[in-house]
Amino acid sequence: MTLVVLNVLFLELFRIITVPLDDGCRTSDILLALHANVNQNVVFQVPPRIQAQLPDIGDEYGIRRAVLACDPAEFPCLSKHNLPALLREVDEDILHLIATDKLNSVVRIFDVAADASLPLHVQPSTTIDEALPVHLRGHDLYQLPPGIPSHPVKAMRAAVHALVLTSLVQVNTNSPLELLRPPWGFQPDELYFLAVPPHTSYLGDRDALRHLPLIERRGIFFTKCPAKSPSSEAQPGAFHTAQKNPDTVLYCGRPYEPTVPPTLLDATLCELRHNISHIVPSTKDIQCFWSLRQEARQTYAHEVERQIKLTRILSDGGILPQMALSGNIGGYHTDGDLRVSLFGSDLLYYIQVVKLEVGQGDAEPFIEAIHYHMEQVRTVISEQEGKRIFEKVNFPAVLVLHYGPYLAIGAAAFTDRPIAEHLACIPLHVHHTNTDELKRGQRVLAALRVALHKLKNKYKTLSRWGPPAEYPFRDYYEDADGTWHAFTYEALVEDKRLFRASLVNSGKQLYVKFSTQYSAAAHQAAHDIGFAPKLYALNNIGGWLMAVMEDRSAGYACLWDLKEPWNTPARALEGQAAFAWVQQAVREKLARVHEAGYVHGDMRDANVLVCDVQGGRDVLLVDWDWAGVRKEARYPDSMSREGIRRPDDALPSELITPQHDMWMVDHLLDSAFD
Repeated sequence: MTLVVLNVLFLELFRIITVPLDDGCRTSDILLALHANVNQNVVFQVPPRIQAQLPDIGDEYGIRRAVLACDPAEFPCLSKHNLPALLREVDEDILHLIATDKLNSVVRIFDVAADASLPLHVQPSTTIDEALPVHLRGHDLYQLPPGIPSHPVKAMRAAVHALVLTSLVQVNTNSPLELLRPPWGFQPDELYFLAVPPHTSYLGDRDALRHLPLIERRGIFFTKCPAKSPSSEAQPGAFHTAQKNPDTVLYCGRPYEPTVPPTLLDATLCELRHNISHIVPSTKDIQCFWSLRQEARQTYAHEVERQIKLTRILSDGGILPQMALSGNIGGYHTDGDLRVSLFGSDLLYYIQVVKLEVGQGDAEPFIEAIHYHMEQVRTVISEQEGKRIFEKVNFPAVLVLHYGPYLAIGAAAFTDRPIAEHLACIPLHVHHTNTDELKRGQRVLAALRVALHKLKNKYKTLSRWGPPAEYPFRDYYEDADGTWHAFTYEALVEDKRLFRASLVNSGKQLYVKFSTQYSAAAHQAAHDIGFAPKLYALNNIGGWLMAVMEDRSAGYACLWDLKEPWNTPARALEGQAAFAWVQQAVREKLARVHEAGYVHGDMRDANVLVCDVQGGRDVLLVDWDWAGVRKEARYPDSMSREGIRRPDDALPSELITPQHDMWMVDHLLDSAFD
């Protein structure tokens, strides 16, 4: 027997692997050798005519692209009839076989609204509509031309943004996905479909695909949410139903939270949240609080009595810029509000909802206040239909809820739908010796006073508002020398408070992240050893920490994304072997971070960036929110273990240890089959 070496291209693994065999082997021997790499093997022989046209055997990418451009019918299936001729004369410098999993169950689709791709896990008989996630059902779906890559991200977006939508074929989403399967099957590194929101607009005569403008998305939201009484929409049954519908859901913490809360969208609301814990009340603020406490503890026969007392005390105490009177919003009357008239429209910046007692009525006061705010925005958008003057306005407002002896404060805004954030709830009937609670109540009134006076003036300077309504209010950073650098937001990255941005004066790409904790020292220590992107600044913005860092996405891919094709045990084993160098590189660099005196705390695959190109390999670590000094840094109280593998003793508020970090590195390449 003579040993021969066959070069086999594994399409879904993007690899050419050499398989040693003896020249007397059978077809079953080859299939057995290949089965460890591809679960559902279909093996083709490469005919001499095509072998001569392929790039050099070292160019795996070029060979794979050339094969995908061919018709599979040109490649005979490996059989006992053609195997002897293949083994008779083996040239080790050419491609001999192609192994593929034509039943690959992962199909990548581009979501235009999110400006990102996502995988669909499907079965051969699945219809497209069944495979789509709920938020994409009802979108228009188009089939993409072959060859659009899913990585790197910049190249993917550039290819999609250059498309002319009218040149694409719209897909019937009730069709079985099998009918649209490409000749070689769905490849995990390519995009196949485009999900486009209804009524998507285009950019001028280029007819280039673009995200729907904010004003149009607002119109779509209001079309799907017809006007109804705020008190009826705040009933438990109506609210429960609305929260189960993606078209009508309110992001208010019940249970869904907005990724970017109102206090990050507006500077005054941000200051309000910060002041609740930090402001020093004036003498008049303190006196107003005690007057309110005295009256709020009383019992009343009628709700209007409590409403009048609240309004008069807050007005006389200077908390409200003026008396908050009951106002009309689309035929519905508030319990009191403050508004500014601008461009012929009334813009609300304060809404109060009053209930006689905690158990009085069925309407939830927070939800009722949100709906009053929403209905006023509906009125304004309707009056200014076709105009763009409110495109940068997210309609910031303060919500005050007074039910029985409780006073609650919330913040509201409107991007392409209403969002709200609860800020404080003060029991006004606590014992007079509970000084901590009483002082917090005094701060709440002081913070409310500052916010309401500023909001009233803010609405008068509408033309000077900064970023678009759905982005944070801060659009510049201050470096260590005190120099300001203005930037423009480009996109929100997934469901994080992470944004792509570019400098105004140079166009340089940045990432901007907002968090409530962040270790600049740990990030810098990692950057010094080439383990993190450069950190340009960490600014404190009213309690929010804004980290501005370089954009290293070009040439790098997230390890979590790279693991997506590992959808069988065999593929997972192959992937783990191929990326063993990543695990080792992370382990070595992380050890140096530990030696410098820091821990990371969140060593997940989603936080590891991988560069694997000809001529160089590299790894970077991001997300330094939890990081800090060894023996000092602790896991946040809100940390989650759901769906994330962590050490058993890595628990909320516990110390983060180097051993925890290394345990997660040891499991960095785990798959769903481990």
